[in-house]
Amino acid sequence: MSLLPPNTLDFLAGGIHFRVSGSGEIKLGIDSPYRPFLNVCRKEPDALVTVLKGIPPELEGSVEVFQGLNEDGAVKAMQQPDYQDIPQVSWCIRQNGNIKIIVTGNNEHFLVFGPELKNFKLYVNTNPQISKFPNFQIRLFPYPIGPLLLYYLALANHAFMIHASGVFDNGKGRLFTGFSGSGKSTMARLWQSGGARIINDDRILIRKKDGRFCMYNTPMAYPDAPKVVTVDAIYLLHHDLQNAIHPVTGVQAAASVLSFCIQHHYERWQVERLLGMVSELTASIPVYHLPSSAAMNPQPDIAFLSGLGADLLLEGRTVRVTVGGRSMWPWIRKGDVAIIEPFSPGEEPLRGQLVVFPGAGKLIAHRLIAVRMTSAGKRFFTKGDACTRSDSPLEREQILGHLVSLERNGRKKIPGKGRFLASLSRVTGPAYYCFYLSHRVYKKVLRSLY
Repeated sequence: MSLLPPNTLDFLAGGIHFRVSGSGEIKLGIDSPYRPFLNVCRKEPDALVTVLKGIPPELEGSVEVFQGLNEDGAVKAMQQPDYQDIPQVSWCIRQNGNIKIIVTGNNEHFLVFGPELKNFKLYVNTNPQISKFPNFQIRLFPYPIGPLLLYYLALANHAFMIHASGVFDNGKGRLFTGFSGSGKSTMARLWQSGGARIINDDRILIRKKDGRFCMYNTPMAYPDAPKVVTVDAIYLLHHDLQNAIHPVTGVQAAASVLSFCIQHHYERWQVERLLGMVSELTASIPVYHLPSSAAMNPQPDIAFLSGLGADLLLEGRTVRVTVGGRSMWPWIRKGDVAIIEPFSPGEEPLRGQLVVFPGAGKLIAHRLIAVRMTSAGKRFFTKGDACTRSDSPLEREQILGHLVSLERNGRKKIPGKGRFLASLSRVTGPAYYCFYLSHRVYKKVLRSLY
């Protein structure tokens, strides 16, 4: 292990090594969220940060080129033009030739760097009276300087940051992204309750490692050990009354992910670099739209609320699904909780079983009424007991599992199955349809009389 000079600290965050040195008699103080990321570099660091006191001389003659808005202050200002309690500008970038200076809203921290993004100078404009105390330490990386430094380090090292939560479950890294309030943190906690490990619940750095895209946690307001896992799927969250999942591809996938990336770009090369990384990510990793009521009404049923029941069944896991239709009435009723298990290796679906397959962005549980050999190969025919028509034929690979039990009003029920019910299903659909029509006619007659 290499020895560091006095008053020097090495950090490893997002797979990026950077070394921080205090000039002169400056004593460096570390915020607790950054302590777990202390890591002595075994090679040349990716970037150097020198901490100095005072105001940078580069500030003189500089011009403002970019403003970083305080979200809360900006929203309030739009709602109330005379609102002044929260400053709208949280930080800004000033430029002097090819040198850039990030200035915090309180003019206390200044981050100075050139176009190579390798050498940074962090000026701290402290109160002279306070800084005279012998034990006084310069506080490193207070918000927003810490995240902004990491943002530019990521940009220089072909990485990017995104507002997202990430979990690692059963060998897969799942990334959930969306606007503020869409349920990123809620989704992470739901998966955690099901045994998954949370990587981060708000700000994630993505970069390639050994040829694969990986997600890294970043220092937050709370201490957390560094973590890294592969990105195996990306889910775009938004609120909806229905839980479903829909694949997104091409330009739509790239544009959707891009909208949730952390970006302060105003130069062409910055925009092009981010576009290239996001395009490559979405071309190699599956992306899904995930409308979910989970964020509005969280329950500990991660398989259904996340709309990932099909994915979990393919991984050999049992899932719980809240029934939302009437196609299997009277055996299965709306609001029942269905317990679905995957088939064991080599196990074949049997006639009369309630098999589960994906359709229209959701899981469907219908009765298997026939198995036939066709010119295209072996096909499985299914039908809802309350439906008048059977479904389109299925291939074996499309059948994900079978319904083994139900929960209704706190009681466990075993749904009917067997060859007799498979034959009976051919007539229960028309019978239910006749009952449904007569019931509607009856209600209309009652309304006309009263």
